[in-house]
Amino acid sequence: MSSSNSTVTTLDDASKQPDAPVKKAATVVKGANASPELSGKRVTVTINAAEGDGGNDAIFVGHNGFAFQIPRGVPVVLPVEVLQILKDAKTTISHTGEGGKLVERTVQRYTWQVEA
Repeated sequence: MSSSNSTVTTLDDASKQPDAPVKKAATVVKGANASPELSGKRVTVTINAAEGDGGNDAIFVGHNGFAFQIPRGVPVVLPVEVLQILKDAKTTISHTGEGGKLVERTVQRYTWQVEA
């Protein structure tokens, strides 16, 4: 005979409110050492995961010889100069269009959200 760890609940138990989710603080991403070229302004950013191989991998960004390894899917605090690099990162997608013509368009390389 086995013992059971199950519990019985009723509609009366619905009056108990679950605890509010705790918001996790953003991780501060720093480059090796510190660049005197940076303004000191920072912004909280979440870089979204992407499709395909490596879509969950961290993003490597270099700025004036300083490296930043930015994880995806979690809020991080970045220098505004590093965010500008992400804004400037573009890629070209091509596909066959009407009449067999090659159609190219330029899109953002990464998608991200800036938090207030």
